[in-house]
Amino acid sequence: MFDRDTYIVLELPEPIASTVHKIRAEQGDDFQASMPTEITIVGSSGVGCISQDQDPDELFKVIDEIAASTSPITVSFDKVHRFPGTDIVVMKLKDATLVRSLHQKFVESGIKFQDTNFAYEPHCTLRSKSPITDQEMEELSKLKIEGSFTLHTLSVYTMPPPGKLLYTAELTSNK
Repeated sequence: MFDRDTYIVLELPEPIASTVHKIRAEQGDDFQASMPTEITIVGSSGVGCISQDQDPDELFKVIDEIAASTSPITVSFDKVHRFPGTDIVVMKLKDATLVRSLHQKFVESGIKFQDTNFAYEPHCTLRSKSPITDQEMEELSKLKIEGSFTLHTLSVYTMPPPGKLLYTAELTSNK
């Protein structure tokens, strides 16, 4: 079933999603502009992508259980950050505690994952196009995306783009 890299993400709501997409397009990053605007929960870092031999029905059942026990998460972006030694530029969260907690629920869920060499760092990618000039980085570092927004949709995508949406679940707990 999972013959391509498969991620679990929190979809960005409007108008934040359109704002991020516009930044990606303005950066000339066709790769990022073709991807969903999201914060990865499972995939490129932490536990890695979903294992190719993971049973899809079991995966979707676990996602539903986690979504039902998780309240929507209100967050806001912090400042622009460049991952060391890369041209990957992201927006980190001012307080990532609840997003990290959601990631941990998946770590402990029994879902099978691929390996990754990167620690989990909640973020939204703005640009991954190389090379990036000092001037481009300086301009990006001035960006601010103000205001808080609520993340309420977990989605499962395959990558690389064009990613295929496989499943969604709404965070619904009132705890």
